[in-house]
Amino acid sequence: MSKKLKYLVVVLGLMLLAASWIGFRVYQELGKRGSEDPLVWEADIAALESAAQAKPPPENAVVFVGSSSIRLWDSRIQYIAPLLYSEVLVGPNSAMLCITPIV
Repeated sequence: MSKKLKYLVVVLGLMLLAASWIGFRVYQELGKRGSEDPLVWEADIAALESAAQAKPPPENAVVFVGSSSIRLWDSRIQYIAPLLYSEVLVGPNSAMLCITPIV
């Protein structure tokens, strides 16, 4: 077998392995979304808690926690504008917003 062909087989094998891993992770996430057991989210919640302990939000912060609908809620700034000082996107897919009011 030529050297080029061996290289091609190895590269294709690695690409197949990577695609399989991505497919498996998507399958796992879709399974979580379809589950009615709240404990499937325990690892995600624990990761958010440890991230919050490592870098806590500023004092007196208003924190919005939720899905991407929080991140995509464009008018939230209007509702909290009198309190707004800064906005920090944190969490998975920037689903948690930290709003620091003027002190």
